[in-house]
Amino acid sequence: KIEILRPQMAGILYPSYPESLLKNLEDLFQENNLKNRFNNKLEASPKALIIPHGGFLYSGSITAKAFSLLNNLSCSQKSKIKNIVLLAPAHQLSFSGIATHQAHYFSTPLGDLELNQDKISELFQVPELSYLDLAFIKEHTIEMALPFIQYVFGSENISILPFIIGECASGSVLDLLELLENLNNNLEKINNYSNVCHKLTIL
Repeated sequence: KIEILRPQMAGILYPSYPESLLKNLEDLFQENNLKNRFNNKLEASPKALIIPHGGFLYSGSITAKAFSLLNNLSCSQKSKIKNIVLLAPAHQLSFSGIATHQAHYFSTPLGDLELNQDKISELFQVPELSYLDLAFIKEHTIEMALPFIQYVFGSENISILPFIIGECASGSVLDLLELLENLNNNLEKINNYSNVCHKLTIL
């Protein structure tokens, strides 16, 4: 069991230096705001986002557009979001079920994001869910969302619940989502989950 999962795609799919990464994110969000001059502020926080999980070069602008819906929330609306659920398809390891990680933090060049292990522990009512740290080795789908979360919320004010989806019945994913919905408690879902289009990621 490791305390912190270090970034694996920094320097490959996104910048590895904090200053460069932050500048890249600022440019992506600014580009989105210039292209979309219409008012994209929402009266309420979206229940879920579907985002790409490719590198910044390929899909960073689309991811920034999705996250702008959260970034443009009022301070009071944004402060109500305490946890973000990340669902993503497995690309590296072939396994059955739904995997989560035992680490206490996932790290990026911008800092560490805490995993809400207390809430994760409440989800093991779903039989297909298990700790499988191997599923996260060289897996980019979850990691690609983390810098955007940190840009919008910072690293201190938010925690994450990450899940990699392997081979399993769609009913198991629905069971997990229903249980998350029942827990409620300010959970924001960001989905990286789609193999119909490789670029889609659901947070």
